[in-house]
Amino acid sequence: MLEILQRALTGGELNFTPNEYQQVTDIMDQNSKLMFELNGQYHPNDEVLALVSQMTRRKINSSNRILPPMNTDFGRHLYLGNDNFINRNLTMIDFGGIYLENHVFIGPNVTLLTVNHDERPNQRQNLRTSAIHVEDGAWLGANVTVLPGVTIGKNAIVGAGSLVTKDVKASTIVVGSPARYVKTIKANDKYTRLNIQ
Repeated sequence: MLEILQRALTGGELNFTPNEYQQVTDIMDQNSKLMFELNGQYHPNDEVLALVSQMTRRKINSSNRILPPMNTDFGRHLYLGNDNFINRNLTMIDFGGIYLENHVFIGPNVTLLTVNHDERPNQRQNLRTSAIHVEDGAWLGANVTVLPGVTIGKNAIVGAGSLVTKDVKASTIVVGSPARYVKTIKANDKYTRLNIQ
């Protein structure tokens, strides 16, 4: 089991054996139950973080704030730093690894995708994974979609409704579909804790 998870995080093409496929499906089923618990009723933030910790199998720092509903297909490959704010309706296909560092702002209805399929029709069941990295202080506006393998640089801003197909440099603003450079921003590396309870 460990091998297929490591291969997914390493990136590249994945050809599942029947046994590997079943093991991944079992994790996804477990995650679906946790998603139902998370999104099916009200939870204070500490309970939300506890449920997300069960999905990731790593303790999520209490400085994070997550507003459900939130959806992730796999759950195990989400990595959260400290003091992040995640607004409602975040959707993550995280099998290839999603890394949110610290002080990241995620707007409503954001989609993060780390999985694609082979272009060849007779190989389309094969997956291609590539991690997404969102670095310290970055902000993804409402309805942003980030494609596999993209890094959003430190303090960068992705404008609402953008489709991010390639890396975004630190301290820049990008907007559009596909997202394009708009300007460089003056970045202050001193972050203030959110203190949102």
